[in-house]
Amino acid sequence: MNEAGLPLGNVTFLNWAPRFITHIKGVVSSSGFVWDKFTTEPPTLYFVDAGFNYNIRAYSFHSTAGNIKGGQAIFEWPNQHENGSPRRLTVDRTGKLWVPLDAGRGVIQVEPGFNQILRFISIPARRVGACTFGGPALDILYVSTIGSIHDNHDGHPPQVEVGSIYAVKGLGVQGWPPKEYNLQMHKESRVLERVRVKKQRQGILGTSAEVGCDNDE
Repeated sequence: MNEAGLPLGNVTFLNWAPRFITHIKGVVSSSGFVWDKFTTEPPTLYFVDAGFNYNIRAYSFHSTAGNIKGGQAIFEWPNQHENGSPRRLTVDRTGKLWVPLDAGRGVIQVEPGFNQILRFISIPARRVGACTFGGPALDILYVSTIGSIHDNHDGHPPQVEVGSIYAVKGLGVQGWPPKEYNLQMHKESRVLERVRVKKQRQGILGTSAEVGCDNDE
């Protein structure tokens, strides 16, 4: 846990090559990100980091180049004057974001680009950690809460509800089905990778970091 608040982290993509490519540097404490591949063009990555005051930032993804651009704040958390901080968010089929609040006792619905909270769903636990849609029709919002022996519980006895998962029904929205990550490489790439590894073992090439990693702002 980065208690000192140092910008030591990165957001790195693994592409089909496979190569690790860093796109966002100087991350303090990433608390959540989600892709919207269906309601925005190009697809959008929404990202939350403590180093950006827990604002929700939007990056557009360009599949041809395989990189992201932008990073503008589409929801400014300090201006909301609410308790807690955004955590592991999700997106529904209308493009609206559902954001759990750590130390905020609930989940908020946000429309990207409009700096306001549309809905607040109360959860009977102080620390709310993540949410995602599920169920046969993907219309149930499953919300997880965080239990901690270090939490002072606002001076009250520990709640039996913490560390539980809640199912919120009747929201009138649906999420997107999960999609498996495809790590299949082209035949040519697999051949090149074998050659690269063989040469590295023979001492012809440098370290794996030098061979297989690129950096791209």
